[in-house]
Amino acid sequence: AEGHAEGLVKGRTEGLTQGYISSLITILNELDTIPEDIRQKIESEIVIETLQAWIKIAIKSKSVSEFAETIAM
Repeated sequence: AEGHAEGLVKGRTEGLTQGYISSLITILNELDTIPEDIRQKIESEIVIETLQAWIKIAIKSKSVSEFAETIAM
């Protein structure tokens, strides 16, 4: 049962992470084409809090390059 619970938590976390990544890419795509290096950085991020912060930054950014500069690409 303990392994099952751990699996559920891991699955939920991975699902949330993918949801945040998808949302972030959608927001940035509205601004411009996302360069591959930025896309890879976003898609490889696993810390939910970081992704949440990046979404807030993306919403305020006027361009993908501004977003990249803000997150210190």
